[in-house]
This record gives sequence, C-alpha cells and structure tokens, in this order.
Amino acid sequence: MFGLHLSLCGLLVVTFFPQGSQGIKCENGWFPYERSCYGYFQDKVTWNEAELECLSQGAESHLASILNEKEMNAVSNSLQHLFKIETPIWIGLYDKGGTHRRWRWIDLSAVNYAPWGKNEPNNKNGKEDCAAMRPTNLTQWNDENCNMRYNYLCKITKP
Repeated sequence: MFGLHLSLCGLLVVTFFPQGSQGIKCENGWFPYERSCYGYFQDKVTWNEAELECLSQGAESHLASILNEKEMNAVSNSLQHLFKIETPIWIGLYDKGGTHRRWRWIDLSAVNYAPWGKNEPNNKNGKEDCAAMRPTNLTQWNDENCNMRYNYLCKITKP
C-alpha cells in the first residue's frame, strides 16, 4: 500500500507500506509487515553465518520465517520494490538431514506453507538442507547447499 503525505516543506512524499503494516516501527533499512520487521542484507554468507548475523540484530531476530501466501506476497513485493535482487536469499527454513526430509523454521514456527519451485526440494547431491528464495521468482523456494554464500533476510517479530 502506498501513502501520500505533504511534508513540512510542501513536498509530496510517497511512502510504501505492505498491506497490514501501518503502525509498526522498524529500524532504518528494515520494512514492516503486520507485527514483524524484515531486514534484507546483501552480505554473501553461508546459511549458518546468516542466522548468526540475524541473531545479532536483537531479541526475537532470526532468518525470516514466511508462514503463508499473504506474507510471502507482501515480503516479495517489498523486496522487489526496494532492492535489485540478483542472487538467492537465505530464509530460516532448514532440513535436519537424514533420510526423512523434515523441514523446520529456525524460529520454531510451524511449517504449514512452503511454495517450492518446480521439482523442489530435490536435495541435489544429497547436500541441500537450507531454503532460499529464488531471485527470478521470490515467491518460489529452492533447497540449497547450506555452505553456499547468498544474501539473507532477517525477521524480528514485535510483541
């Protein structure tokens, strides 16, 4: 959703708020959706390094969990509006490994939504245990080798 405001200088200012995010205050460089703030970081790091970086952002911060289609659309629209996305983006979904694929969110949210891309997750070479948003279609996910170096998305849920 866009808002138009007249500034004190008389300039028309356009602000961008994903639907349902009004009233949420996020740190500079982060964008809101409902009760959460999302930070996109363009440092190419492994999945584990990305999670550690997210944890360093403060209480309740992890690699992003995206729990439903409405959240996915809001987050992907914000990312596309605010940034030029050229590489996969780490999110907080991972597989504990083993023969049975059991995907979990790092923040312990229930996994009820996972918009995998075509033929995904495929666990290519038996080494793809971390999820990333595809740069060509952010609403589709791919399982990736956790040691690949990608940009990442953190999420802080506000009380």
